Amino acid sequence: MDLFAYRDDSHLSASRPHFNQAGIVWIVMGELWSHDAVNAVQMAEKMTFRGYDVSDYEVAIQAAVEIGWAELDDRPGRFRLSQEGKNLREQAEHLTNEYFYTPWSVLVPDEVNELDNLLTILHNELNIYRKSR
Repeated sequence: MDLFAYRDDSHLSASRPHFNQAGIVWIVMGELWSHDAVNAVQMAEKMTFRGYDVSDYEVAIQAAVEIGWAELDDRPGRFRLSQEGKNLREQAEHLTNEYFYTPWSVLVPDEVNELDNLLTILHNELNIYRKSR
């Protein structure tokens, strides 16, 4: 979970210039980018933990369309990222990976191997623990 949280922090840093300006619109962009939810109803159902309702997502989707980051899909009731939106998300993903992996780049091969071994042990122990519950 720590590594996941660290990657999430990297993503927030990469997205910060856009997220601070767009808030929920950036969240909508993420859903459209991943194709997990393609309209306001799906977003509200999938992300109840965020506390937004369907009307909030409708406004955010419309804002993304007006900004030029999203557009209507060919299928009714669905939205997708525009080319500008795709480019923006891909830039954020590229920066996320750069922020996440750069600190690890100082490890020498033996350290990378040791990290891999320790993560494998952790993975195996977590599986054992999960199965014992």
